[in-house]
Amino acid sequence: MTSVLAFSFNAIGPVLLLIVVGYIAKRIGLLSDTTIKQMNKFMFRFCFPCMMINNVYGLDSGFSIPWDLYLFLIVSLAVVLFVSFIVATLVTRDNTRRPVIINAGFRSNYAIIGLVLAEGLVGKTAVQLASICQLPTILFFNIMAVTILSVYATGENRKVSVLGIAKSIFTNPIILGLLAGLLILVVRGMLPVGFDGEAVFRIDRDLPWLYKTIGYLASMVTPVALILLGAQLEIGKIGDYKKELVASVALRLVAAPVIGFGLAILADKLGILTITPEISAVLVATYGSPVAVASVVMSGEMGADDKLAGQVVVWSSVFGMLTLFILCVVIRSIGII
Repeated sequence: MTSVLAFSFNAIGPVLLLIVVGYIAKRIGLLSDTTIKQMNKFMFRFCFPCMMINNVYGLDSGFSIPWDLYLFLIVSLAVVLFVSFIVATLVTRDNTRRPVIINAGFRSNYAIIGLVLAEGLVGKTAVQLASICQLPTILFFNIMAVTILSVYATGENRKVSVLGIAKSIFTNPIILGLLAGLLILVVRGMLPVGFDGEAVFRIDRDLPWLYKTIGYLASMVTPVALILLGAQLEIGKIGDYKKELVASVALRLVAAPVIGFGLAILADKLGILTITPEISAVLVATYGSPVAVASVVMSGEMGADDKLAGQVVVWSSVFGMLTLFILCVVIRSIGII
């Protein structure tokens, strides 16, 4: 049991400490709101795409897209979304709060905390699989988040634009970086090989200056993104959000992992999906991480209650460190990671 606890803490500890560093840095004046905002834009537009390219480029040439895992993630996330919709409907009649609760249930902080967890739990192979699995998860997150917020939006915001949803997806730098990495991987597989069995052209070998630059930017993601996340945490008054906040945090940190891993274990027993340590790490990233920070901005822009969304991000991040530790202990104990 001691080894299980140590394993879990070693996976969660760095995430927690980097968030704490960011929180302290903001409180003592080392990071301003302007700096945080600018760094978030820089990370999102430069570092995250480079991380996607770097992770995908490191895959073996014979790598195949895990369609069974893709399908499982979409179906299981749809189940979580449906449960979240029911809970939101029962908890409040306020249409500015319902979409926040629903989004909290299914939309995790996969891109920041999820990938870090995957690496801490299993290593590089898990990061690569988790990176590839961002394609279906981010597509699902964006499509459903925009759709749900549009349906519940009030006034002139009340419209669902298919073109707008498509634009938000295919201009997402993370999606663009992932697609660029996949394209490079496909082209590399089509190139002729030399006597040594290697492709006649490789970026890491023939353009080392470019490969190293991408690698440097990619390596910034883990520490800087977590520090910025900590800096953005604002422990404010809960006010009259108590029941909505409890429902949102419970959906994200308790219901989502239970549903996700429960369905995964069922799928494994039925022979639909084979759970490996790498897949377990992807499931932790998808269902165990806190609510995505981007949900606050999106809620505000589309007429939902962004103050509630901000509180959900804060408290899911705070309590998420505890529930992630418990989740890691449980899955380590039953031997699926």
